[in-house]
Amino acid sequence: MQWSLMKDINEKRVKYLYEAVQQGTVRAAADKLNVSPSAVSRQIALLEEELATTLIERHRTGVTVTEAGAVVLTYYRELRSHQEECLSKLNSLHGLQSGH
Repeated sequence: MQWSLMKDINEKRVKYLYEAVQQGTVRAAADKLNVSPSAVSRQIALLEEELATTLIERHRTGVTVTEAGAVVLTYYRELRSHQEECLSKLNSLHGLQSGH
């Protein structure tokens, strides 16, 4: 699959990847997301398939992010940061419009 032909990165799947890495295990991510571990694992596998690369290494004791996974997680963190900045600016503008 060529990168230029890819569609948007599925944000839900990246969130599941993020939580698995942050929590250290798929099970802990599932608990935090209130879904089954198989749902988390399936979403990460689908993301890996879409991106045609391995994003995490699964071990008995948990997961380890790969170099490609680290790139995707950086993208996700930046996306969230930009989203928070945008919402903050919109809230500020809303305050100006309502006279505060």
